[in-house]
Amino acid sequence: SREGNTRLLADLSMHTSLLCGILYQDERIYVIGHADKNIILKVDMNGEVEKVFETKPDRVNVNHLISQNGQIFALNTQMFSMYLLGSDEISSKVINKVEVDKSYSGSASVDNFGNIIVGTDPPASKIVVIDPRLERKHEIGCDFLGRVRATAVDKQNHLWVGTDDGNLYIAKYLK
Repeated sequence: SREGNTRLLADLSMHTSLLCGILYQDERIYVIGHADKNIILKVDMNGEVEKVFETKPDRVNVNHLISQNGQIFALNTQMFSMYLLGSDEISSKVINKVEVDKSYSGSASVDNFGNIIVGTDPPASKIVVIDPRLERKHEIGCDFLGRVRATAVDKQNHLWVGTDDGNLYIAKYLK
C-alpha cells in the first residue's frame, strides 16, 4: 500500500516565493522559482541548494522544465520557446527553430524518441510534435474542444492528453 506521508525536503523561501516547475534528473531536483526575477534552483536529495541559475542578460519568463537527451530546457510562459539550462545560467537564446502558435508550455513533454510534444489552445486544439533536432514540427488535430494542459507518452507510445475541462484522452500519435 502507498501512503501520502510527506516531509519537507527544503525550505526555498530565502531564494524565491513561488515554485512552479519541477524536474528530477540525475539525483537532483530542478525547481523554477518566481519572485523579482525567474530563477531555477538545483537542489540535491538532502534539500541543499547547489546552484541558482538566473536569466541573463534579459528576463525570460519560464514556467516549465523538460529534459531531452540529458539536456534541461526551460520553456517560456507566453509563447513557445525553449531555453537551454547551461552550466551557469539560463540561456537567453531561443533554441527551437519552429514556431508553435497559442501553445501552453506547461503541456510540454518528451516522448521515447526525443520528440517534444506540446498542446495548443482552441479554437483549433492541436498536438504539435517537434523533432529531436527542434527543426521540424508535425501537427495533429484533436477532436475535442478543451484546452490541452498536459501531455505524456507511456512506454507503449500512447499519447496521454489532459484538458482544462477535466478530461483525459489517450491516442496513438505515431504511424
